[in-house]
Amino acid sequence: MGGFVTGKIGQGLSKQTFDAFLHRMGPEYRVLNQRVNVYDVFRCGMAHEYLVKGNCGISMLKGTAPCGLQEAGGRYHFNVEKYFEDFGAACRELHADLIAQPNPTLPIRVSQSKTPKKPGKRR
Repeated sequence: MGGFVTGKIGQGLSKQTFDAFLHRMGPEYRVLNQRVNVYDVFRCGMAHEYLVKGNCGISMLKGTAPCGLQEAGGRYHFNVEKYFEDFGAACRELHADLIAQPNPTLPIRVSQSKTPKKPGKRR
């Protein structure tokens, strides 16, 4: 999905494109990514080892989770339902941004006045 944001797809661009889309998922993901290398810890861990790299709890139901990925005191948490919800909302928003362009091109052009929305509030 990040390739649609950056307009770049190819070898050596995985982290850049991952981060570009992750940041569209909401401010909580951007803040976490400033403290933790989400690409390495979560994405690479889950994709290559089927485990998050580090001490991690995993829950299926979102409950009151503010975001699908969290870190506190060196312990990670992956909330499947919340992450899926935020991912889906960001996909729908990206699609809307693309079709709103008079002549759709990559990367997606989003007006500078657009402010990030709270995850779960996108439509």
